[in-house]
Amino acid sequence: MPARVLRRAAAVAAVALALGAAPVAPAGAQLIPDEVPEKIRGLELTDQAGRKLPLDLVFTDSTGEPVRLGDLFNRPGEGVAAQGRPVIVVMQYFRCPLLCPKITQEVMRSLNELDGLTIGSEFDIIFVSFDPRDTAVDAARQKTDALLEYNRSTTESIKAGMRFLTGPAANSRALADALGYAYRYLPDSGEYAHGSAIFVITPDGTVSRTLSGLRFPVRDLRLALVEAADGKIGSLADRFTLWCYHFDPREGSYVLQAMRVMRVGGALTVLLLGGLVGVMFLGERRRRRERAAAAEGGETTETTTTQDRRGTETR
Repeated sequence: MPARVLRRAAAVAAVALALGAAPVAPAGAQLIPDEVPEKIRGLELTDQAGRKLPLDLVFTDSTGEPVRLGDLFNRPGEGVAAQGRPVIVVMQYFRCPLLCPKITQEVMRSLNELDGLTIGSEFDIIFVSFDPRDTAVDAARQKTDALLEYNRSTTESIKAGMRFLTGPAANSRALADALGYAYRYLPDSGEYAHGSAIFVITPDGTVSRTLSGLRFPVRDLRLALVEAADGKIGSLADRFTLWCYHFDPREGSYVLQAMRVMRVGGALTVLLLGGLVGVMFLGERRRRRERAAAAEGGETTETTTTQDRRGTETR
């Protein structure tokens, strides 16, 4: 491999790793400039929870057909009826040599472990390229690879629920800005500097959660999807777990809510004590009835014996 290509790959790797490890800053906030390399300053993720995506943007799908972003949202799915299903959005570029393939690999790894939640049924996923050089052919190749990585049998609903989009630079930038996702073209290498994150969107196209990092824990992804669907997907256990956790934008993950856990523990303690008192009360009532029955039986026996004795004396 030529030395220039190696240097380019090394530079891209350094930028990718630095951005991939950066936490998500609250909306409008950025990391202290002196704490990040100059090349990636201003590329920090921002938390845009609650912001509506520009659904009128038009992209091109992997078949070469134009598609309006809004048409990929609020689609009815199994178990969620007319309320639609949440959507995972992944910003990347399909010619990326390092970070983007890693992100796709980690996303698919987590999706494979989402028991009971399937693409095209409980949620959809959209990969959007921000590189105007990417074409529908590149998108089709990426989709084929992703479907091969998915451990479900490929069905029409899964194909329809997984989209790879390309489009004009302005449209990609508008979508990225709404998501709080920054990227920058690097003329020296011909590549892009960008972070590592995925975005969980509500069925109506509102940003719900930003999951950042180089890996996406299954628990966090499951909770984010259940939350974005307003509890209309997932199990009762998922909804209870979500109640016990809250999302920390700075960590980019869900953390345990100590107060709620304490409340659950307190409630369980009360129930256990109440059950114990109830068992003791019922046991005491049973023993009283047994003593009363024994006493009554003794009196009856004594009366019968006395009557028998009197009858004998009379005879």
